[in-house]
Amino acid sequence: MNKAKGIICITCLTVLAGCSAPYKQNKWYHFVGGGYESESLNDGSHIVTFTGNGYTSNQRALDYALIRSSEICIEEGKKYIELLNTADGYERQHLQPGQYISVPVGKHHIKCHAEQPNNKNMSYNAGKIQANLTRKYDLDLND
Repeated sequence: MNKAKGIICITCLTVLAGCSAPYKQNKWYHFVGGGYESESLNDGSHIVTFTGNGYTSNQRALDYALIRSSEICIEEGKKYIELLNTADGYERQHLQPGQYISVPVGKHHIKCHAEQPNNKNMSYNAGKIQANLTRKYDLDLND
């Protein structure tokens, strides 16, 4: 019986090992699986952050933050995202006393525009960004 429980535990851990953080809103329990957060600033810009889990790459964290950025602009009825600043790195999260994990964090400071801004090198069509990245990661935003 103990051998069977051990096999089941190893199988579950193996399955979980391949799981990166899903694209979802970050809740209070984000340390379990990560997710996105966004903050609207007084100047009309937004800070959008995606925190991954131990199986999420930095690139995926940045891309998921960009997907959320495109959603915000589309929700505002704006066609373009201007990237004012982008940052990625790792955040140390506390699991239990004496145990920590480093998780990737992607962050974009964005501004949404109805027309393409003059800074064409750092502005993108929100709909195209959303379509390309949801296809890349096989995401359905309607879930």
